[in-house]
Amino acid sequence: MGSCTAPIRASAPVTSELAWAERHEPVPILYANTADPGPALSSHWPTGQLTPEYCDPGQPNSPACSYDYGWNAAKDSYHDAVNAYISLGQLPANATQTPHANEWWLDIESANSWEPNTTNNVSELQGEVAYLQSQTVSTIGFYANASDWKTITGDTTAFSSLPAWHPGSGSQRQAAAVCGTTGITGGPTRYSQYASAGFDADYRCS
Repeated sequence: MGSCTAPIRASAPVTSELAWAERHEPVPILYANTADPGPALSSHWPTGQLTPEYCDPGQPNSPACSYDYGWNAAKDSYHDAVNAYISLGQLPANATQTPHANEWWLDIESANSWEPNTTNNVSELQGEVAYLQSQTVSTIGFYANASDWKTITGDTTAFSSLPAWHPGSGSQRQAAAVCGTTGITGGPTRYSQYASAGFDADYRCS
Protein backbone atom coordinates (compact mmCIF):
# COMPACT_ATOMS: atom_id res chain seq x y z
CA MET A 1 0.00 0.00 0.00
CA GLY A 2 1.42 3.37 -0.97
CA SER A 3 0.39 6.94 -0.34
CA CYS A 4 0.66 10.36 -1.92
CA THR A 5 3.32 12.78 -0.75
CA ALA A 6 4.80 16.15 -1.67
CA PRO A 7 8.44 17.24 -1.26
CA ILE A 8 9.66 20.79 -0.87
CA ARG A 9 12.76 22.39 -2.33
CA ALA A 10 15.48 23.65 0.01
CA SER A 11 16.15 27.19 -1.16
CA ALA A 12 15.84 30.77 0.07
CA PRO A 13 12.02 31.14 -0.34
CA VAL A 14 11.31 27.76 1.25
CA THR A 15 9.72 29.05 4.49
CA SER A 16 6.14 29.19 3.20
CA GLU A 17 6.58 25.81 1.49
CA LEU A 18 7.87 24.34 4.73
CA ALA A 19 4.87 25.64 6.66
CA TRP A 20 2.56 24.09 4.05
CA ALA A 21 4.44 20.78 4.04
CA GLU A 22 4.21 20.43 7.80
CA ARG A 23 0.45 20.35 7.46
CA HIS A 24 0.79 17.27 5.25
CA GLU A 25 3.92 15.46 6.48
CA PRO A 26 4.97 15.06 10.15
CA VAL A 27 8.57 15.44 8.96
CA PRO A 28 8.76 17.33 5.64
CA ILE A 29 10.65 15.79 2.73
CA LEU A 30 13.28 18.11 1.25
CA TYR A 31 14.93 18.15 -2.16
CA ALA A 32 17.71 20.16 -3.77
CA ASN A 33 18.66 20.80 -7.37
CA THR A 34 22.12 19.64 -8.40
CA ALA A 35 24.62 20.72 -11.03
CA ASP A 36 28.32 20.58 -11.92
CA PRO A 37 29.02 23.60 -14.16
CA GLY A 38 32.80 23.38 -13.99
CA PRO A 39 35.29 26.19 -13.36
CA ALA A 40 34.64 28.04 -16.62
CA LEU A 41 30.96 28.65 -15.86
CA SER A 42 30.76 28.91 -12.07
CA SER A 43 31.55 32.02 -10.06
CA HIS A 44 31.53 29.81 -6.95
CA TRP A 45 34.02 27.20 -8.09
CA PRO A 46 36.09 26.05 -5.06
CA THR A 47 39.52 26.72 -6.56
CA GLY A 48 42.10 26.42 -3.77
CA GLN A 49 39.65 24.90 -1.27
CA LEU A 50 41.52 22.57 1.08
CA THR A 51 38.75 20.37 2.46
CA PRO A 52 37.03 17.95 2.20
CA GLU A 53 39.16 17.56 -0.95
CA TYR A 54 42.01 19.73 -2.18
CA CYS A 55 40.88 21.68 -5.25
CA ASP A 56 44.26 22.30 -6.87
CA PRO A 57 44.32 25.74 -8.58
CA GLY A 58 46.52 24.17 -11.24
CA GLN A 59 43.87 21.53 -11.99
CA PRO A 60 40.51 23.13 -11.26
CA ASN A 61 38.60 20.88 -13.65
CA SER A 62 39.07 17.76 -11.57
CA PRO A 63 37.02 15.22 -9.60
CA ALA A 64 38.34 16.70 -6.34
CA CYS A 65 37.10 20.19 -7.24
CA SER A 66 33.74 18.83 -8.37
CA TYR A 67 33.46 16.97 -5.06
CA ASP A 68 34.05 20.20 -3.15
CA TYR A 69 31.50 22.01 -5.33
CA GLY A 70 28.92 19.36 -4.47
CA TRP A 71 29.80 19.48 -0.76
CA ASN A 72 29.38 23.26 -0.77
CA ALA A 73 26.10 23.10 -2.70
CA ALA A 74 24.57 20.60 -0.29
CA LYS A 75 25.82 22.66 2.65
CA ASP A 76 24.08 25.75 1.25
CA SER A 77 20.85 23.82 0.69
CA TYR A 78 20.96 22.38 4.20
CA HIS A 79 21.55 25.82 5.71
CA ASP A 80 18.59 27.17 3.71
CA ALA A 81 16.45 24.49 5.33
CA VAL A 82 17.77 25.36 8.81
CA ASN A 83 17.02 29.05 8.20
CA ALA A 84 13.49 28.18 7.12
CA TYR A 85 12.90 26.36 10.40
CA ILE A 86 14.38 29.36 12.25
CA SER A 87 12.01 31.70 10.39
CA LEU A 88 9.07 29.58 11.53
CA GLY A 89 10.23 29.88 15.14
CA GLN A 90 11.04 26.18 15.44
CA LEU A 91 14.76 26.70 16.04
CA PRO A 92 16.86 29.32 17.85
CA ALA A 93 18.65 31.89 15.71
CA ASN A 94 22.03 30.18 16.19
CA ALA A 95 20.84 26.69 15.18
CA THR A 96 22.95 24.69 12.75
CA GLN A 97 20.81 21.57 12.26
CA THR A 98 17.20 20.96 11.29
CA PRO A 99 14.93 19.79 14.14
CA HIS A 100 14.09 16.56 12.31
CA ALA A 101 16.00 13.84 10.49
CA ASN A 102 14.42 14.82 7.15
CA GLU A 103 14.54 12.84 3.96
CA TRP A 104 16.71 14.56 1.35
CA TRP A 105 16.41 14.02 -2.40
CA LEU A 106 18.88 15.24 -5.00
CA ASP A 107 17.25 16.34 -8.26
CA ILE A 108 19.34 15.53 -11.35
CA GLU A 109 18.14 17.06 -14.61
CA SER A 110 19.84 17.88 -17.90
CA ALA A 111 18.22 21.34 -17.81
CA ASN A 112 20.82 22.25 -15.17
CA SER A 113 24.49 22.89 -15.96
CA TRP A 114 26.66 19.76 -16.15
CA GLU A 115 30.11 18.96 -17.43
CA PRO A 116 30.51 16.51 -20.32
CA ASN A 117 32.90 14.64 -18.01
CA THR A 118 30.67 12.15 -16.19
CA THR A 119 33.44 11.29 -13.70
CA ASN A 120 33.40 14.87 -12.46
CA ASN A 121 29.61 14.89 -12.34
CA VAL A 122 29.58 11.75 -10.20
CA SER A 123 32.16 13.33 -7.89
CA GLU A 124 29.91 16.36 -7.49
CA LEU A 125 27.05 14.11 -6.42
CA GLN A 126 29.32 12.18 -4.08
CA GLY A 127 30.22 15.48 -2.43
CA GLU A 128 26.55 16.34 -1.96
CA VAL A 129 25.79 12.93 -0.48
CA ALA A 130 28.80 13.10 1.84
CA TYR A 131 27.77 16.48 3.24
CA LEU A 132 24.20 15.36 3.89
CA GLN A 133 25.51 12.17 5.50
CA SER A 134 27.49 14.36 7.89
CA GLN A 135 24.23 15.93 9.09
CA THR A 136 21.14 14.53 10.76
CA VAL A 137 19.19 13.17 7.79
CA SER A 138 17.14 10.01 7.55
CA THR A 139 17.39 9.25 3.84
CA ILE A 140 19.36 10.46 0.82
CA GLY A 141 18.09 9.54 -2.61
CA PHE A 142 18.06 10.63 -6.25
CA TYR A 143 15.31 11.95 -8.52
CA ALA A 144 16.12 11.57 -12.23
CA ASN A 145 14.81 9.99 -15.38
CA ALA A 146 16.85 7.21 -16.97
CA SER A 147 18.02 9.33 -19.90
CA ASP A 148 19.34 12.19 -17.75
CA TRP A 149 20.95 9.74 -15.32
CA LYS A 150 22.83 8.07 -18.19
CA THR A 151 23.91 11.34 -19.82
CA ILE A 152 25.01 13.02 -16.59
CA THR A 153 26.46 10.12 -14.59
CA GLY A 154 27.25 7.55 -17.26
CA ASP A 155 24.86 5.12 -15.54
CA THR A 156 27.10 5.03 -12.49
CA THR A 157 26.52 2.36 -9.85
CA ALA A 158 28.30 4.43 -7.19
CA PHE A 159 24.97 5.10 -5.48
CA SER A 160 23.43 1.64 -5.66
CA SER A 161 22.84 1.63 -1.89
CA LEU A 162 20.60 4.71 -2.18
CA PRO A 163 16.94 4.84 -3.23
CA ALA A 164 15.49 6.42 -6.36
CA TRP A 165 12.50 8.62 -7.16
CA HIS A 166 10.92 7.68 -10.49
CA PRO A 167 9.42 10.49 -12.62
CA GLY A 168 7.12 10.38 -15.60
CA SER A 169 4.29 7.97 -14.81
CA GLY A 170 1.05 8.86 -16.56
CA SER A 171 -1.32 7.90 -13.76
CA GLN A 172 -1.43 6.85 -10.14
CA ARG A 173 -1.93 3.24 -11.22
CA GLN A 174 1.16 3.37 -13.43
CA ALA A 175 3.10 5.04 -10.62
CA ALA A 176 2.12 2.29 -8.20
CA ALA A 177 3.25 -0.35 -10.71
CA VAL A 178 6.77 1.07 -10.59
CA CYS A 179 7.02 0.26 -6.89
CA GLY A 180 9.12 -2.81 -6.24
CA THR A 181 11.37 -2.14 -9.23
CA THR A 182 15.04 -1.18 -9.21
CA GLY A 183 15.60 2.55 -9.64
CA ILE A 184 18.15 4.45 -11.71
CA THR A 185 20.67 4.29 -8.85
CA GLY A 186 20.51 0.51 -8.68
CA GLY A 187 18.71 0.86 -5.36
CA PRO A 188 14.99 0.52 -4.63
CA THR A 189 12.33 2.85 -6.00
CA ARG A 190 10.99 4.81 -3.02
CA TYR A 191 8.63 7.24 -4.78
CA SER A 192 6.98 7.42 -8.18
CA GLN A 193 5.78 10.65 -9.76
CA TYR A 194 2.70 10.90 -11.96
CA ALA A 195 0.52 13.50 -13.64
CA SER A 196 -2.63 14.54 -11.79
CA ALA A 197 -4.99 17.31 -12.90
CA GLY A 198 -2.18 19.26 -14.56
CA PHE A 199 0.20 18.91 -11.62
CA ASP A 200 2.87 16.45 -10.49
CA ALA A 201 1.79 14.08 -7.73
CA ASP A 202 3.94 11.49 -6.02
CA TYR A 203 3.20 7.97 -4.88
CA ARG A 204 5.08 6.63 -1.87
CA CYS A 205 6.03 2.97 -2.23
CA SER A 206 5.63 0.93 0.95
